[in-house]
Amino acid sequence: PDAGSAWFGRTCNLLQMDEVAIAQAGIGRKFQKPSVFEALSVLQNLELALAGDKRVWPTFRARLSADNRVFIEEVLHRIRLTELARLQAGKLSHGQKQWLEIGMLLMQKPQLLLLDEPVAGMTPEEMDRTIELLHDLEGEQSIMVVEHDMEFVRAIAHKVTVLHQGSVLAEGTMDEMQNHPAVVEAYCRQYRLCPHETALDAALWADLVIGDYNHVFDPAAYLRRFFDGDEEHNYGFLIDEAHNLADRVRDMYSAVLRRSAFS
Repeated sequence: PDAGSAWFGRTCNLLQMDEVAIAQAGIGRKFQKPSVFEALSVLQNLELALAGDKRVWPTFRARLSADNRVFIEEVLHRIRLTELARLQAGKLSHGQKQWLEIGMLLMQKPQLLLLDEPVAGMTPEEMDRTIELLHDLEGEQSIMVVEHDMEFVRAIAHKVTVLHQGSVLAEGTMDEMQNHPAVVEAYCRQYRLCPHETALDAALWADLVIGDYNHVFDPAAYLRRFFDGDEEHNYGFLIDEAHNLADRVRDMYSAVLRRSAFS
């Protein structure tokens, strides 16, 4: 959408605020790619993220109080990185970097956490620990997650909002959304995978696409299959769509394998 309004509470017009003001208003935002200071330790990343005056001179003169040290230890425990506190952040796994960035947001004591695809690229074990982390945060701040891994959404969400082409399509519980006629029409048929299909059906469909997986990740080859080099089409958009499709297939296939392991 190119018009509308976005308010946080009754007084914060987010469209008139810059990133710093949004953070100071109590909104912690985490994007898909983790943004941590890789040359610093896990502990130093959390220390830098403490709420406070972030101008150069006050930051240079800042000293940790006893309360700050206790709070950092609490956050380290929550994000499961206590044993790695002195490790350089760049040496963490992808999933651990995601947890560290969530921890950096917690250091700001936000009222609202906005998380964009927090489990993208994680192993099943890392995803399970992220689910535990988000459940542990329930009741302390509101949490809004943008995610297309439906297994993950089912595990964490009390309320699901489905968007389609920039507008709210439907809202309710996960079970309600999976059986909502408009959602099924907009998404399930588009990807030929509906909620009532069996895991075997999903696995067979995934296998068909994964069998041609290299084409999905090779934008040039992917686009040639559709347009034979017609450069008038919006290739950038289509490349993004190709990668989105690949992500969906990978996540779906991982979910099928997890379900099969417990069947």
